[in-house]
Amino acid sequence: MQQDTQKIVIIVLLGTLLFMVQGGFIIFYLLFFKRKQRTNQQEQIAIRATYEREILQSQMEVRNQTSQYIGEELHDNIGQLLTIVRLNLGILEESDLRDDYKQTVKDTNETLGTAINDLRAISKSLDSDSIKDFGLQNGLANEVLRIQKTGKYQIELKNNGHSFSLGFQIEIVLFRICQEILNNALKHSGASHITIQLSYEPDLFQLSIVDNGKGFDYAGIMSDVDEKRGSGLRNINRRVNLLDGQVVFRSNAGAGTSIIITLPISSDSSKHGYGTN
Repeated sequence: MQQDTQKIVIIVLLGTLLFMVQGGFIIFYLLFFKRKQRTNQQEQIAIRATYEREILQSQMEVRNQTSQYIGEELHDNIGQLLTIVRLNLGILEESDLRDDYKQTVKDTNETLGTAINDLRAISKSLDSDSIKDFGLQNGLANEVLRIQKTGKYQIELKNNGHSFSLGFQIEIVLFRICQEILNNALKHSGASHITIQLSYEPDLFQLSIVDNGKGFDYAGIMSDVDEKRGSGLRNINRRVNLLDGQVVFRSNAGAGTSIIITLPISSDSSKHGYGTN
């Protein structure tokens, strides 16, 4: 009887142990499965992010190449044709014409000269080689000069710190972002004064563009179901994310707009200086 009781106890203990082992195996399998699932999800997110970055990078390269081509065409072909037309007008101006015709030719020649200068400025603005050769600060200085020549806006470029190269790939993206922001400010904000500021520090770079325009409801635009309405802002966000940076929009209706872009800087970037300003 005692032996039977011992056998029953042993069987119960073995059954309990087997049940615990099975339970432990099931728990281990579930934890392993969840961990594997989480890892797969993270890998999929990383792959998707990499894919989106590559797509955005390709789009940026295509746009840059297109801008480069248009800039070269404006400078080399259309610019030369307009120059020839202006030379012919100069010859016509010196010919035996009535005084009123001469004045008309002279005025037309001067207007054409202004158009040629504007065309050259636009061509330079589209040319990415100027950023590659002279850097972001020089490229923005040319943009400021081009806008100042219109006589419609007060615009200034400020620089804080010792300027250094961020690398062509970064600087050309920042330059195109600035062009888009400035274009939007000039077309839609009603601003009369714009300030661009570049701040260089050992571990970060900051670019800010501030205008005194009518401002806009950033949160309202970004939450709008019509994505076309905020496409420009989303495009700026995507481009800054491509650079591993952050962008902050500060704007309220009637209070102007501030756009601040901050990029982390690697230790090697500050070695490529343009000079102290």
